[in-house]
Amino acid sequence: NSPINPKDIATPKIIQMYKLSNFAHKIVEVVKAILESPHCTSELLLAQDENGKTALMLAAEKDFAEIVKANLESPHC
Repeated sequence: NSPINPKDIATPKIIQMYKLSNFAHKIVEVVKAILESPHCTSELLLAQDENGKTALMLAAEKDFAEIVKANLESPHC
């Protein structure tokens, strides 16, 4: 197993995977861990998907309240 690069998962793709994966119950924990990581930056949180949406925008659209709250409470937001 290769280590997970925060840049690979702290993008809107993690939100898109939320309900499509068999580990959906862990996504909130993963997002919180990313937000607490020293590698997390405002730039990373502003990453956009192919439609120009950030992870925060997608989480809000899909009513993922815990993820929205975690993003907004992050010092990087």
